[in-house]
Amino acid sequence: MRYIILLSLILATIPLLSQENTGTLCIENGSLKEVLNELESQFEVRFSYREDVVNTLKFSFEISNASLETIIAKLQKETQLTFENISARYIIVKKSKEQKLITVKGRLVDKLTQTPLWGGTIINRSRNIGSSSDKEGYFELQNNSPSDTISVQYIGFTSLKFSANIISKNLPVKIELSESYEQLGEVLIDQISDGTGNNYDGSIILSTEDFESFTASPEPEIFEGLQLLPGVISPSESSSDLHIRGGTPDQNLILWNGITIYHNSHFFGMISALNPHQISNVKVFRSDASAHYGNRVSGVIDMRSDRRPLDRIGGSLGVNFNFVDALLDIPLKKDKVSFSVSARRSYADLIWTPTFNNYSERIFQNTVISENEKVPSQYAKSNTDFYFKDLALNTSINFSDSHKLYVSYLYSVNDLDYSFSFNEDYRNRNRLKIKNQGLSLISERRWSKNVRHNIKGEYSYYNLDYNSIGRVYDEIDKTEKANTIRKFGLDTDVQVRLSRWGKLRTGFQLSSQNVGYKLKREYTSIEDEYTKENKGNENSY
Repeated sequence: MRYIILLSLILATIPLLSQENTGTLCIENGSLKEVLNELESQFEVRFSYREDVVNTLKFSFEISNASLETIIAKLQKETQLTFENISARYIIVKKSKEQKLITVKGRLVDKLTQTPLWGGTIINRSRNIGSSSDKEGYFELQNNSPSDTISVQYIGFTSLKFSANIISKNLPVKIELSESYEQLGEVLIDQISDGTGNNYDGSIILSTEDFESFTASPEPEIFEGLQLLPGVISPSESSSDLHIRGGTPDQNLILWNGITIYHNSHFFGMISALNPHQISNVKVFRSDASAHYGNRVSGVIDMRSDRRPLDRIGGSLGVNFNFVDALLDIPLKKDKVSFSVSARRSYADLIWTPTFNNYSERIFQNTVISENEKVPSQYAKSNTDFYFKDLALNTSINFSDSHKLYVSYLYSVNDLDYSFSFNEDYRNRNRLKIKNQGLSLISERRWSKNVRHNIKGEYSYYNLDYNSIGRVYDEIDKTEKANTIRKFGLDTDVQVRLSRWGKLRTGFQLSSQNVGYKLKREYTSIEDEYTKENKGNENSY
């Protein structure tokens, strides 16, 4: 009887001895410390480790119904760390003796020209750490495991990825990046308006109705429509960056009611800075222009508002996916004094629309903004605030049928504020503000049937203000740039009709331009400051 009881106890113990404790883990993009804490809870064991060893390892881990030994074996394989049992309950986690951390260092250059690439991004995708190249292209990224994936990125160049174990004995490497290219799709124009008119002086005269048929935009874009004229192109594919007969945009003279326009676009060339509702007709010279426009190397674009007196109050209010605009026409004194005001304001600083996103993708391509967007959001933070606005005033005063006065005012602003940070080690903020405004007074008088004169007074102002501050670790780089133009002008124009086929035209011009330029850079790393500033006046008669 005693042997039977003993045999029964032995048989009952066998299943208990054969049963093994198992666990299940599911960690997504977590640290090794989270995994170890979960194992301590499930298996009642304790791990001993250094915080810097387990906190830097980020990975996803999933296993079901596995023993502690199986889980530890898998962890050793993925982390290449050593798990040493010092007792049945306590386990030490430490770096493998055979594993050596790798320092990825070297120089980043252009493969074609071998010039250094300053500001390139070098990221350890496995450990969520990164660095950037200096102005000579040199960089250094420490504490990389052999299995870590290293990514190298630079604006306008094809990105490169490689494993850290290809670096031999921590020796410097030379990384060559090739420029990236993008082929544009076909652009087909199947209709063009025939409503243009040629003037006796060689100019082309266009009305607002012509531009409505030129473009597919809901708003008539003046400069976009001008690109359909022979000899007028935009190599940058913007709406306002016009090259006329081979000349550059800065060689063109752009006028609105006698005001010189130095910056004629919003949204970096995508939208005209001039409200089309305040433009009645456009006179374009693509080669030689009349002498009263001054000494221009390239073309002339002369835009004018409707100067006819108003007989009733009118206006409009509109909104699209880019901006809100309003127009108000007021006859202060019927057939004598008229006043017109128009305003536009974008709302991209409040809400982003699909149109704004498409425009942004186009204008910011191959820039630091588009390149930073490629960095995963878990590694970096960025913020873009942008808006533009413009105001146009136009007043017509008819003293008599032979004496008239026109007063016009224009104001436009573009404001961009962009910031970017990467792992608290790299921060950069850029602020760009472009302002353009002007005032003109034009007096027209007809003295007789054959004699008339015009007198114009003009003030124009342009200001570009750019500030940038960047920090890489403890090094700070500051850049300031300012460009200012002030113009005062006085023009007189006298026309005398000598006969049916002959006319005498003469006049006098006085123009004074004050131009200022400033560039300042500061580097804390070399404790140096670079400043270049220049101011000057240009007078012409």
